[in-house]
Amino acid sequence: MGSFGVLFLSAPFYFLWNYLAPIYASQLAPVYQHIPFLHCVGLFAVVAIIRMLLFPPRFFWSGKSKN
Repeated sequence: MGSFGVLFLSAPFYFLWNYLAPIYASQLAPVYQHIPFLHCVGLFAVVAIIRMLLFPPRFFWSGKSKN
């Protein structure tokens, strides 16, 4: 997932979280109910990095590239 993918996926998450968290997760501390946008972007970037480490792309598996 590229940097633009992280930005575009984190925008809906940011708006949904900040709208729905105070309603459905009122037991959380206020700092977790209103997350800044750049924290959401960082969260998606870290998840993308971890996913790439756990499930590497197929071209990393073989020693030779097929032409």
